Order: sequence, then C-alpha cells, then structure tokens
Amino acid sequence: MIIQNQKYMNSKKLSQTFKPKYSSQSALWKEFLVSLRMEYCLWYPSAGQDFRDLLYMHPDYFGDKDYAPTSYPEFYIHTDCNPSPDANFFENKILFSSETTEVECLEKIELIANHHINLLDSQYYDFMPSKDLNGKMFLMKLKIHSHKFGSFERYLIYVFSENMKFFKELVLKVGLRIHTIMNVVDGHRMGGNLFNLRGLELYLGLMETEYLISDNFPNGFDFSLINNDSVLKKHLQNPNNTKTLLQHFGVIMQRRYGPVTFTKIIHEKDYWQKKTEQLRNAKVKDFNYSTTQH
Repeated sequence: MIIQNQKYMNSKKLSQTFKPKYSSQSALWKEFLVSLRMEYCLWYPSAGQDFRDLLYMHPDYFGDKDYAPTSYPEFYIHTDCNPSPDANFFENKILFSSETTEVECLEKIELIANHHINLLDSQYYDFMPSKDLNGKMFLMKLKIHSHKFGSFERYLIYVFSENMKFFKELVLKVGLRIHTIMNVVDGHRMGGNLFNLRGLELYLGLMETEYLISDNFPNGFDFSLINNDSVLKKHLQNPNNTKTLLQHFGVIMQRRYGPVTFTKIIHEKDYWQKKTEQLRNAKVKDFNYSTTQH
C-alpha cells in the first residue's frame, strides 16, 4: 500500500490538472505519480539550462554539516519562457555536460492541461518568449552522472511559462505545495523579468516551503506589483499564509553574483508549537527536581 503525504497532496493535484498529450505515453506519467511518497517538490524559476539544483539537493551534497536538510525534494519543476536564444538544448538526449557532471534525458513526454491554463502574461516580462515551446510542459526522467555523487535519477517537469503565471495558476489556484525554492540570479528587469522573485518570500507560509536556496543578487521588490494584482493580494492576505522566519544556515556555493545561501524556513505555527513543548518539558523537569529534593 502506498502512503502518500496528506499535507502536500501534489500527486493528486497534478493528476487532476494534467495528463500526457498522447495516451501511448501514459506509462511514464503513472510511474512518476506512483513514485511520490512525501510529494516534496523543488521549484526553480527562470532555470534556463541550469540543473545545479539537482546537485544542491542531493543527500550527500552537505556532507556532515549540521545544517543539512532533514528532507529532500522527490521531483523538480523548472520554469522559464525564454530559456536561451537556442532552445534546441531541450531536444538533445544530453541536456548538460561538463568535466564533472552530465545530465541525460532517459525519457520525455509532453503534458497538457485537462482545462485551459494560460501560462504567459506579458505584464510580467519584457522579451520575446520561445515560439516553438511557448506554454508547453514536459515531464522528463533524468539520469545525472556526477563525479562526486555517482549516477542517480530524478523526475523533472519543465514548464515553458512565465514565472508569475505559473505561480498564480499552479501554486495559488491548483494548490501545488513547494518544499524548496531556488531563486538564483533573478536579474530583475535586466533579463526582462518585471516581477522580482524575492516577492515569492511573502508566500512561503502558503506554499508550506521548508527551504530556500538564493543568492545576493542586488535587486529590490516593488510592492505595487502585488497591490495592483487582485489575485496576488487576495492570497497574500489568506489566513493560511502564516508568518515565517528565515534562518540562514550557510553558503553552499560561490557564484558570479555572490554566495548561494541555504535557508531554513521556520513557520510560525511550528515555532510556537516547539516553544510550547520546550516550556512544558522544562516545567516537568522543574517539578521532578523539586519533588526529589523533598
């Protein structure tokens, strides 16, 4: 019997929202959905051709560091509507190759929505999206060959979508829950993205996010983008969008625009529950101590 995470329920939400474009390709889709246990997902907005998140969240990446994650993503979602001037990389069997790492695509199927979903909105970007892949979505079974970690497989869903439309349509409306967010080199406006993805940190409680991987790329956030958007504003005020604390653990890599940091998200309800338990345990210890003295 498969016991899946009743908190995240991502497999149920995905299966209700998407299906393979061709029925003959349903085997990989079913294999993917059945494989999910904890249903943890990492979302990498504006991923382009970067697959380093697959390495960052490998269980052996942190070694014996005391801030190593206690849970890891089971599948990955990359979004980008302009991944490169040459999007042909997506058609290759080898998606990435270097002296130390190779990302191989074992299988790939196209997914379509069971109902209409618009994944592009020009109010959030200022560039020409990829014409051939515009609005498409693919499930890929990847095999990563790493000199450091050996070979391992991961499922990745690549969505050729504008980041904020993906967020509004699939996170806010469909209800996908994001275990880890990787926000690296957002490039606010410099890359044509008109919505600074730092704004996603305002919704960490709603997404039930556990970890954040980010850099120190110098950018600011314009709150008017939320105030002028009824959907974003509504969900910002959602009672389930509880307060969170960001506990920076350490630097996991140095990159061009600064250090990439690993942050633990502490949810307010979990924080106070833990504090209550600590106080209760302290009182029990005090009581036991006082009784033994008499």
